[in-house]
Amino acid sequence: MRSSTGYTPHHAHYGSERDRWAKLSYAPPPSQTISLEILAVHEGGSRKKGGRGTPFGSICEGKKDIDAQIDAPGLMQIALDTVYLKIQSFCPAFQWQYEEFVIRDSRWDEATHQAPMATTAISEASFDVFQGEDYLATEVPLPEVPLKRTHLRTASSLSSTSSSTSPPLKKAASANIFRSPDRNELKEALRSGGIANVDVQSVYDLQNENVQLYWIATRPMSEILENSKYQSFTLHTAELATGQMTVDTSSANLIGQGGFKTAHPGWLTLALHIPTTGLGSIPHQKVVVKRPFIKIFSPNGPSAGTYKVGCYAVADKLSKQFKEANVLYWANLLLDLTYAFVNHCVAASSNPPPFEIPRLHFIHAGLTLSFLPGQMIITKPEELIPGGPDAFVKFIHNTDCDPLLDPGKDRYSTALFLAFTQHVQYEKTGGLAYIFDYQGV
Repeated sequence: MRSSTGYTPHHAHYGSERDRWAKLSYAPPPSQTISLEILAVHEGGSRKKGGRGTPFGSICEGKKDIDAQIDAPGLMQIALDTVYLKIQSFCPAFQWQYEEFVIRDSRWDEATHQAPMATTAISEASFDVFQGEDYLATEVPLPEVPLKRTHLRTASSLSSTSSSTSPPLKKAASANIFRSPDRNELKEALRSGGIANVDVQSVYDLQNENVQLYWIATRPMSEILENSKYQSFTLHTAELATGQMTVDTSSANLIGQGGFKTAHPGWLTLALHIPTTGLGSIPHQKVVVKRPFIKIFSPNGPSAGTYKVGCYAVADKLSKQFKEANVLYWANLLLDLTYAFVNHCVAASSNPPPFEIPRLHFIHAGLTLSFLPGQMIITKPEELIPGGPDAFVKFIHNTDCDPLLDPGKDRYSTALFLAFTQHVQYEKTGGLAYIFDYQGV
């Protein structure tokens, strides 16, 4: 039986094709979100073929419903925020260098092992191109243009380019010239280094903590007067930073011990909310960690003159650290008020001051809270004052309003200016408060 005129065998599929296109027309639009699989790996070591690193800590997290239009920096930030806490939990005692983390798509090609590309500007009239059965493309210079050949080998082909502008290649002299070490010095180094004499106690004295840092901020006086919640130092959770701090608790490396607190060397590294300046702005920053202590005297009483250093209860320690932080908080406010007054007077005067005005500031400090099983540790880290004890100067004593330094001595002008700030603070606060016992560098 012959088919009707005008129809072809393809018309027999009309019914199935109509159903297929009807389903597609009612299908939902394509998804506008993507999913991520985030792994933590480290470079080096054995890796699988085609792998991008060695996974550690079984850190593999998934993220769904991510906007498909997100840019690369946004994806990198999501990946970092996802693995930060996982990596910290994997090894809290290790000093992670978060600024050295690299975010990389697993589909990216490793270009470091590929041959470099080379291009040369050359006239088409200066060479002919031949192609043989071995599929080697070779650019041959014409006889009238003597050119030097250089070769570049790739995985699939071999090519040589010619250029009259390329300078002649010279063999570079080796920058590292081998010198045989002195035999006696090498023997002495082997004798000294071959004996493992680890000071185990020095390792135990290093106390590593995961901390929450609350900065003792400096705010303008106008903001303090307008907002009552800023009129004393408090812990604002929106302003905290997290990180790690290592404290050397050994008595041999003790920086100092006063009448009611000790100062130990420490190193602070923040992971999130890193400031541009001040405390925590650089990784592994050297700090001075201060802690209050209680004097425990012998049974003979204080008259014996000897005592042991004891720790306060957590509630008492927290109260004392808060009081000291609040004192530094208001000292910053009073000094800022003094400079605001000085700047106003200088701006209102027609002539500049006949002397240089010292620009000083108090140390950057904060309070850290560390939570361990069954206990909480409170410390007060401060930026390390450079120069050491030799550069430390006491400008004004706490029982005298006159400069402690004699006229003509070095830094006397600074001491005189600090005495002036006491008068301004006393006058502006109506005799309620002023800063005394100025000391520093």
